[in-house]
Amino acid sequence: MVDTLAQHVDPKPIIIAQRYKFHKAEQEESVTVRQYLARLQKLAETYEFGPYREEAIRDRFVYGLRSQ
Repeated sequence: MVDTLAQHVDPKPIIIAQRYKFHKAEQEESVTVRQYLARLQKLAETYEFGPYREEAIRDRFVYGLRSQ
């Protein structure tokens, strides 16, 4: 019963929805490059990218940068 209640109160995130948020992340105007990279790394923690994690961060970082 405790496990069922815990799952209800703190459900496991839906991976596809989490990855969508990651792939839509872009650098905002007031955010530094370093802050943007830190945000991507934090987002990627729970998205189960596996060995693709570092490549996913790199790609999203490049695609989401405001300045070229």
